[in-house]
Amino acid sequence: MGQKIAKRHADKGVCLYRQRLFKEALTEFEIACRKLDKNDDLFAVLNYMCLVYMDLGRYHDVLVCAKRQAVASERLEQKSLQLEATFNMARAYERLGEYRTSIALCNRCLVTGKPPEMSPLSGYTHLCLGDNFYGLSDVKKSLKHYDRSSHVARVLCDSVLECRVYLGLGQVFESLQDHVTALQHFSRASEIARQFTADHPCEKLQRRVDVELAVVYGKLGRVAEALEICEEAMKVALCNADRPVQARCLLNFAEIHRERHDYQTAYPRYQSAFSIAVETGDRKCQLDVISGMALSAFDAQDLEQAIELNEKGLSLSKELESKLEMLTCHRRLCDLYMCLDLHEISTVHGFHVRQLLRELQLHCGVCGDVIGEKDEKLRPLPCYHIIHERCLVHLYRPTSSTSLPLQRRRPCPTCRHRTSSNPVSEGDVDA
Repeated sequence: MGQKIAKRHADKGVCLYRQRLFKEALTEFEIACRKLDKNDDLFAVLNYMCLVYMDLGRYHDVLVCAKRQAVASERLEQKSLQLEATFNMARAYERLGEYRTSIALCNRCLVTGKPPEMSPLSGYTHLCLGDNFYGLSDVKKSLKHYDRSSHVARVLCDSVLECRVYLGLGQVFESLQDHVTALQHFSRASEIARQFTADHPCEKLQRRVDVELAVVYGKLGRVAEALEICEEAMKVALCNADRPVQARCLLNFAEIHRERHDYQTAYPRYQSAFSIAVETGDRKCQLDVISGMALSAFDAQDLEQAIELNEKGLSLSKELESKLEMLTCHRRLCDLYMCLDLHEISTVHGFHVRQLLRELQLHCGVCGDVIGEKDEKLRPLPCYHIIHERCLVHLYRPTSSTSLPLQRRRPCPTCRHRTSSNPVSEGDVDA
């Protein structure tokens, strides 16, 4: 009798979850968990709880449920359930900024579990790896795993996975200041997300894509569009208690006010965004807020405050091992200390800038210019190294003085791949 009641609570929780009544759903799921004896039923309920907590941005709670899933799956001795629990833990750690731990768990899914290459678990694991390497600023590995995830999405016709891949790719190119390519990826993600109906479990992707679109529109000077999209995303996020999107919207509003030199309006929005990011445990969002506040302080000529905030951002970026953010902070601190005539400290930060540029390989292999310093169109090669799109024609030049049609074209200048792994084709140049 007790088990039947527990299952009724679980079923009611599922119905409430589909109606986007998350708090009520959690109450039913928690009652069911206390009463259920069978580990397979408990695992299923915990899986729904992971989904609810992920939607609410309560990543610490996702991790707790995933660990409970791991215990239940070990008792059942079912490998597929153990892999699912491991993946849920990986997702939680990625959102919490524990990228190395998440990568280790993802690799456990791919190596230990050996899921079929074209399985949904394989596709989403590669997606999670792409997100993690993006967090660590390893662009090459991030693009590699997004590419593999995209291949699985196309084969399985998984529109949700495809949408998430485009979202991840857009974020990568946005971080490299290629706003045009970022906009293309976000627009494609938006097209897919708009196909999800209101009762679709992943309808939340639309507002999360909209937030990123608003960022790019703001960078491209399309401020009115950015505000309109962000305001709509904020309304929907408030109705659905989507705290991560609320934080991102507030950050976008603050950035727009900063660009307008309205620092008094921007500052409280930065504070609100930071508070939500702390609440959810999203340290990447915390870092983005600190970065925006540092720019506001610099624009307002409060150099001491700007230094303090950039030092705080540098400390957090080191914790996250986010080298792109470390590079940004060192660059700013180099300039700030130079403005204060503290040349020795400025030189130290300048040394770290050069070192990070070498580590990140953020130089175009053709022209040698630094990538990511200004808005330029980029082109990833099949080896996943990145060059300027304007430099692609130089890779297509013949390797000798003759003009025979069978000449070998130039390989990637960074990794020096040859023949079959040649990254340049006639299709690339036509494009």
